[in-house]
Amino acid sequence: MSIMLVALDIGGVLATIDKSPLIELLGDRPENSFFDQDFFLLERGFISPEFFLQKKCHSLKLCPKALHFSFSTMMQIPATSFCLKYLKVPYLFASNINEMHYHNVCSHLHPPSFAVKNAHLSCRLGFLKPHAHFFWLLANALLLTPKQILFIDDKKQNCESAKNWGFKVQWCKNVEALPSLLGTLKLLR
Repeated sequence: MSIMLVALDIGGVLATIDKSPLIELLGDRPENSFFDQDFFLLERGFISPEFFLQKKCHSLKLCPKALHFSFSTMMQIPATSFCLKYLKVPYLFASNINEMHYHNVCSHLHPPSFAVKNAHLSCRLGFLKPHAHFFWLLANALLLTPKQILFIDDKKQNCESAKNWGFKVQWCKNVEALPSLLGTLKLLR
């Protein structure tokens, strides 16, 4: 059966994640003082980015503007991601991401309305990949079978879960590999 849709992870596939400005801002505080339980509540959409950043500013005694900037710009869009403009089939996002990072990515990539409207984001679904419910929602969202959807992710655990749900799967080791992966599959014009 041919591929009718591509479901793409964002961080690690379409965007690099640069934590260095945030780590520098944290100073001698451990990274897990920021990427903690609250961060996963943010990623699942249970708290807003504003609340999360306000709480981190208070608990870690950080400058609000510096924290907002270093956190909001963590997701960097390399030129290789613009290969999406040449896809022969529609695509959507299937990603563990928070609203702030998602809006930042969209403001750079300018995805088509289909991709935005049908995005499967942890911050909107309340589930992180590889949770089974994330893939159940993806499998039942459109009038396609999982066999017609190519799922691309940089996490092998997520790929394995998608495969168990019947999706066609490609592991993408990094953002630079995406154009050649799509080209090899003859999905680019």
